[in-house]
Amino acid sequence: MNFFISWAASKEVAMGWYIYLGVLLLLSLPLVFDLRLMKSRRKPLSIALAIGALSGFVVLSTTDIGLAWPTLVSVKGETTPGFIEGEKVFFKYGCTNCHQVGDYGIPAGPNLAGISARKGQDILGTLIRDYEAGNLHSIMPDYRQIMSPQELKLLMDFLKHL
Repeated sequence: MNFFISWAASKEVAMGWYIYLGVLLLLSLPLVFDLRLMKSRRKPLSIALAIGALSGFVVLSTTDIGLAWPTLVSVKGETTPGFIEGEKVFFKYGCTNCHQVGDYGIPAGPNLAGISARKGQDILGTLIRDYEAGNLHSIMPDYRQIMSPQELKLLMDFLKHL
């Protein structure tokens, strides 16, 4: 399970939609093309699944629906080099898979817009390093083992400007 979480954390949120549609398509194709099922009741359902998956690929590929995240702009002042590098760390560790900034992202964890003003830099750093400090039932990965001190500093600079 940890392998999957570390793999998925590095992907954009929108990539998940392509994975789900691909799995759906792969599961439906044998049902569509299996000659023994031609007279089966499942045939219309499997064709509908395949058409739905293919339509989803087309919609996701040709529209803005499902885009994971816009290019962020610093809310508090000018964008600094630390902010830009911190944004890269933010995406590298998949923070967008659980957190929102404003209206963008997935609301599984706290909204990070203005988080440093609400929590303070010291408390925020503790919450990132020691994910169980604020909530014993947190699903946040243990960043003490995977994030370097430099990356944490960059991430904190990024969060400070939101």
